[in-house]
Amino acid sequence: MNKKLFGILFALIVSVSACPSSSVDFNQNAGAVLQDLTFDFPKIYDDEEVTLLFDVVNVGGKEIVSGGVNVYVYGPTIEAGDATWTLLPGDSNPSGISSSSGYITTKVSSVDLPPPDPSLGLPGGRQSFELAFEPALVLDGVEVPTKFYTSLCYPYTTETITQVEVTSKNELRATGIRSSRKDTINAAGPIHLSVQGDGNIRAGGVMPLVFKVTNVGGGFATLSDCGVDLASNVRNKVKVDVSVDGNAATCSPENGEVRIKKGVGTLFCTYKPDASSAPRRTYMVKATATYNYYVTSEATITNIGSSLD
Repeated sequence: MNKKLFGILFALIVSVSACPSSSVDFNQNAGAVLQDLTFDFPKIYDDEEVTLLFDVVNVGGKEIVSGGVNVYVYGPTIEAGDATWTLLPGDSNPSGISSSSGYITTKVSSVDLPPPDPSLGLPGGRQSFELAFEPALVLDGVEVPTKFYTSLCYPYTTETITQVEVTSKNELRATGIRSSRKDTINAAGPIHLSVQGDGNIRAGGVMPLVFKVTNVGGGFATLSDCGVDLASNVRNKVKVDVSVDGNAATCSPENGEVRIKKGVGTLFCTYKPDASSAPRRTYMVKATATYNYYVTSEATITNIGSSLD
């Protein structure tokens, strides 16, 4: 092997070995998510046991606080009895998770779900679940597809920062260069905020601020407390607080509540800045959306009636 070819091969080996072995699971459009939701077997007989497997993972850009993530498992009636699905105790259920009112509810502490840090190659917190069941008895030889739903509900906030540059009347007349809005910087989360419209704001005038609120997480936001079955009239709502250089803006509605329809909502705000003698002045507009977020995944298993005694 000549020296030139050896040098090329050495460079390739070094470049490959320098690459990270795996990427950090980070999602700009999510907070806590369900991953790998499945049963250990796609089909079982009704005299066998089966295990529902899933992970709760923080893939968003911030810590989940205020009590952590609520977990709900439902679908068929889950309680002890031949005609229902029975949650079994055991090593896979060390925390003593139990069913109540026909479904399972438990919680993952925020301490166990720190956010990922892609810059350091650190993944977010992960809590694995293995729930063992004894299926309901069905007619011999009959195959019954049974769908299980697993939902998460957790508190979250989305923070955005937008810079708005205001031009004085003298500067505008002299240069003809209008004021401008810079790009909105969104923190990762299932709800996104962005300021709409162009510039053309003159010093001494009212600053219009129109926010587009977008649901990008695949679930829905709510201002209600978390629960397994939330009423339709409390779904798709967030609360948005807006400030300019630390001073509260005037918004409509006054409480900052935004109804999201077909994935999008709008909040109208205004701010009257103090007079400035500078030709240009840049204001820092901060918006914070507060909400609980609810997301659901599903897995199906086929329950077969056993003819064995």
